[in-house]
Amino acid sequence: MEELNQAAIAYYNNGSQNLQILASDFFKSLDTNGDGGVSWSEFISFLQQSGYDIDPDMFNELDQDGDGYLDFMEVLTLYYIIKTRFFSCDGCGERLLGLYFTCVECFDRADDTFDLCSICYAEKQFRHRHTLFLDNHMLLIAKRRQALGSHNLSQAIGRQTSYQAPPTSASRAIVPARQQPPATPARNRLRSTFRALETAVGVANLMASCTIM
Repeated sequence: MEELNQAAIAYYNNGSQNLQILASDFFKSLDTNGDGGVSWSEFISFLQQSGYDIDPDMFNELDQDGDGYLDFMEVLTLYYIIKTRFFSCDGCGERLLGLYFTCVECFDRADDTFDLCSICYAEKQFRHRHTLFLDNHMLLIAKRRQALGSHNLSQAIGRQTSYQAPPTSASRAIVPARQQPPATPARNRLRSTFRALETAVGVANLMASCTIM
């Protein structure tokens, strides 16, 4: 979690003044009583209003100083996780918060990605039709090589192997809820601040704009 917190801080510190203002507005929309911190109940209210199915235990992971409240940067970490780490290991189902491995061919073809935690990949606890995997850091290097002339990521890596591991179940950690709760003034404010921040960040254009916050 510390690494994710540092990433969120880095994006915020290097963001425009307008982005920082929008991030502040988003934090204030969660801090409904204005005491300067997001409590457990305010966090749960956000989960209920936002439409994201997030494990409530994440509150304790986000609350790095253990004071029972999420400060501004801890809330930004929550936003960063929602926008960049909303998937789980396709081997064991655990949420992927750190280094992970992804199927190069699925990524190359713009299919649904197939992602694995380090343990499942190392111990071959998965079944998949493709076999070439890269960790999320090496994937960026391969993308750069592709931009420099390789036709696809497989060519950029320069090798392909084959492997089939035992079948396991897969799950998703953070997915949109099927039913949205009814609108209220507080919920509308939360949604508007979240959307304003999301629009400014331009998550849909992440690969083109190289920005997340």
